[in-house]
This record gives sequence, C-alpha cells and structure tokens, in this order.
Amino acid sequence: MIVINIKEELQSVAVKIEELLRQDTFVAEIKPDFLRDAVCDYPLRGGKRVRPALALWTCGCAGGNPDDALYAACAVEIWHNWTLVHDDIIDGDDIRRNKPSAHASLAAVGRERYGLNEVEAQRFGRDFAILAGDLAQSRAFAMLRRTRELVSAEVMEKISGKLLAAGAVGVISGEALDVLAGYRHAASDEELEYIIGRKTSDLIEFAIYAGAVIGGAGEELISDFEIFAQKLGEAFQLRDDVLGVYGELETFGKPIGSDWREGKPTVLRNEALKRATAAQKAEMDSLWRLPEYDSEAIARLRTVLKDTGAKAAVDARIAAAGNETFKALERCPDNENREKLMVLSASLLDREI
Repeated sequence: MIVINIKEELQSVAVKIEELLRQDTFVAEIKPDFLRDAVCDYPLRGGKRVRPALALWTCGCAGGNPDDALYAACAVEIWHNWTLVHDDIIDGDDIRRNKPSAHASLAAVGRERYGLNEVEAQRFGRDFAILAGDLAQSRAFAMLRRTRELVSAEVMEKISGKLLAAGAVGVISGEALDVLAGYRHAASDEELEYIIGRKTSDLIEFAIYAGAVIGGAGEELISDFEIFAQKLGEAFQLRDDVLGVYGELETFGKPIGSDWREGKPTVLRNEALKRATAAQKAEMDSLWRLPEYDSEAIARLRTVLKDTGAKAAVDARIAAAGNETFKALERCPDNENREKLMVLSASLLDREI
C-alpha cells in the first residue's frame, strides 16, 4: 500500500514551481521596477500549489513523465495568480494570503516614493495592479509555450487552445457574471452554477487536461479526467463559499464575510433564503452588506446559516461532488500518481484553508 504525505508532496511541487518562477527571464525587462516586482509577487507568496500538482500528477497518472508538464503547471499557477490580482481590485480586498494585496502594495509605493495623496495613491495602486495582471497573463502564455520543447506540435496546439477557451473565455466570463451578481446583489441558482463551472472549475480543468494530454491519455481517459476536474472544481468552490463565512482569517488568507460585505450572492446564501423563516430572513437582511464584520456579526451569520439548514445542505452537496470526484478517479490508471490525486482531492474536500 502506498502511503502519501500530501503536504510533503505539495511542497515538492512548490519547490519545482518556485525554481521555475525565479529563473524565468520573461520579467527581466519589465519597467518600472515596482511593476516588475508586482508581476512576480503573488506567485511567489506560496499558496497550496494545487493546480500545478494536478497537472503534474495527472500527467504521471496517464503514463507520462510528470516533469514534461512542468511548464504547463507553472503557467496555470501564474494564470491563477493574475486573476487574483484583478479579483482583489474588483472586490476591494486589501489582503491576500495575509499580506497587502497588489493594489494596496502599489498604493503604498505611490505614497512613499512619489508623495501622492490618498486619492491619488489609491488610483495609482489600482492602475498599476491592472497592468501587473495584464503582464502576468502574457507571462503565463510565455511559460506554457516552453512546453513545445517537450511535446509534439499537436499536443501544444491542444493545450494552448484549452487555456484560451477555459482560462480566458471561461474564467473571465464566470468572473464577469460573478461581478454582475455583486452589482445586482442577487443571482439565480442557474447563474451561480455557471459561475462555479467557469470561474473555478475551468482552470482546474485546464490543469488536469494539460497533464492528461501531455501524458499521452486517449479520449476515453481524458473524458474521465474532465469529469474528475469538473466535480473537484464544484466541491472546491462550494467549500470556499463555506470557508468565506466559517473559516479563520489566519488560515483562509482573506477577510471572513467579504462576499456578504460586497453583496455577492453565493450558493450558501441562496440555500438559506429558500429555507428561512420570516424572522431568519430579517436576521439575514440585517447582516447583508455591512461595512465591517466583527466577531459578533460573524457569529450571528454562522448561527442563522446553520439554523436554516443551509450549511448542512451545502456540506451535503460538497460530499456528493466529492463522491463523483473519486468515482471518476477510480476509472483512471491505478498508480502512485493516481493515489496522490486521490489524497489531494480528499484534503481539498476537508480543507480548512
């Protein structure tokens, strides 16, 4: 029986990704220097490295050499992180992984280096964070193109097309509908399903698809991997929604209650509204779009979501998606890399971060 220490395995992936990031020459000519630093910042802050691990281990599970998927794995990590830069601007979040977000850090540059007043500094931070995200997207494509050193032109075409379809059109469309829902302060169940499928699952699906194709998987196996990706992405996003209320800042890495503060609907909120009594709806209304969420407000929010049965319903859905995740994986080749994917999936379903 293979015993997998998932933390050690993810750390091994992180070391490889960070080495590639530090050696990457794409950023060398970016000017000014603080913009270059911003482009490099988020991917080097650490994180779980889940998407790179999925790419590498899927490649190995399919029968390939995981290192052949290393450039694709690094590309998906860069891609994921530039979307976080733009997400933080849109959401107005000043914290990312327990440090100032990109626009907040760049605003400090405006204040300290150029003597800007607060209004000017905030605009400076947003402007340059947008540019940092734009450059990081190009950096991701440049990193992915290095895969052509290891694979056929046909494989290169497939994974490049997938990143455009999933990472660009899919993820950004999902984010756009998420932003629209925030302005409307409401979304139907169908809209939320689309957001989950595109904003979260599509990039996970790219990582797994790239690993499978680079690893030489046939169409039937690719189909199983895609089901695995879709269900894992669904469970991952639902877990993220739960942790957005029930997590802790120190481990979750971003403000608790931020979706409620911004008026962004989630599956958790929709499930509560379906089940709530008049008194519970009134309590939820009183907790909607507060300027700040202190410990008392968070405690009240957790109580009402539990009492309506919403949390239990979402937890049950996470478990169901998890079952489908493992069923799809069980149809994949039985080897050490599949076991890594199994253990990683289990840790994501039960995660506290």
